[in-house]
Amino acid sequence: MKKNRKIVKDLNLCWELYHQFYEVISVDDGIEVWEYSDEEIIAEVRYVKEKYEDENWSHGFDLAGHSGKEAQKIARKEYNQIKRFLKNWDK
Repeated sequence: MKKNRKIVKDLNLCWELYHQFYEVISVDDGIEVWEYSDEEIIAEVRYVKEKYEDENWSHGFDLAGHSGKEAQKIARKEYNQIKRFLKNWDK
């Protein structure tokens, strides 16, 4: 697999996806982000999107506005970036 695949580069455009891949799952799995298949990346991004759709997660809590307008604004931006990512990659 190529290290500089477009899908991996696109992860860097959203802070939440960058965090999830570079600071959470790749550390847990002991591999580099580029080693994940496209299907694995898309599945993980779907999971992150679900966190914004569930108020039991801090992501969804923020998106619903329970943490204030500024947190909601940031969460909305991240959520929209994730939806755009999936629109481009989840065929």
